[in-house]
Amino acid sequence: MERPSEVPDSKGMTIDELSSLTGASVRTLRLYQTKSILPPPEIVGRVGYYTETHVNRLYTINRLQKRGFSLAGIAEVVRMWESGQGIDELLGYERVLASPWSDEEPTEFTAEELVARYPDFGKFPERLEGALATGAIERNGDGYRVPSMNLLEFGVVLVGKGVPSEVVIQELLDLQADLGRIAVRFINLFRSHILPQVAAEDPMNWLSNLAAFSKTFRPAVRTLVVSAFTQAMDKEIRKARFGRILEGQKRED
Repeated sequence: MERPSEVPDSKGMTIDELSSLTGASVRTLRLYQTKSILPPPEIVGRVGYYTETHVNRLYTINRLQKRGFSLAGIAEVVRMWESGQGIDELLGYERVLASPWSDEEPTEFTAEELVARYPDFGKFPERLEGALATGAIERNGDGYRVPSMNLLEFGVVLVGKGVPSEVVIQELLDLQADLGRIAVRFINLFRSHILPQVAAEDPMNWLSNLAAFSKTFRPAVRTLVVSAFTQAMDKEIRKARFGRILEGQKRED
C-alpha cells in the first residue's frame, strides 16, 4: 500500500471511499476495527466517516505487516504507540530483536564462478545437488547464493580429505537437525520464562528492556553452546581413548 498523495479534506470518507482510496477491502477494514488496530469512525447520523488519521493508520498497519507482524502483534504495537512511544522507536526495538544471529554475509556466485572456485561441482553434479539439499548452497536466479562460506568450505575440506560426499551431506543434514532442536529449546525457554518476566517487571517499557536484554543474551547463548560442545567433545574423546583409535588404524594398515 502506498500512502495516498491526496486525502479528501471534507467531513471525511465513508468506508467504501476509504476502501477505494487505500486498496483495503471493506471486509479487511472491519476486521481491523474488530482487532482494535483501526480506530472507529466518527458517526454522523447513521454513517461513519473516516479521516486522514485512518489513512495514516492503514499505512502503518501495512508497513508492519510487511515486516512480518501478525494482527495481534500490530495490536500490541498500536497499544504501546497510543501510550506515547513512537512507531520508529518501536520498530527500532523490533530490528534489534529480529536481527540475524549470524555475522556472516551471504556470498553470491554466478554458475561459472561457482564451478571455477569449486571444480568438483562441475565434475560431479550430484555433489552440487547434495550441497543444495543441505542449504549450504541456494539457487539465486541463474546463479547461486552461499549463506555461510564457513559451512561450505568445511564440507569441501572434508571431501578433499577423502570423506565421501554423501557422508558429508548426511552429516550436515544431521548437524542442522541437531542445532534446530537446540534452537527450538532456546526459543521455548525465551517465550515461556524470559519474555513474561521482562514484561512483568516494567509493563510500560518491556519492549525496550527486552531489546536491551537481547544484546547480552545472544553472546551468552553463543558462548554457552560452544562451551557445551567443547565439553561434550572432550568427554567423547576420553571415552574413545585416542590410543585405541591409533591402534585400530595400525591393524587396518
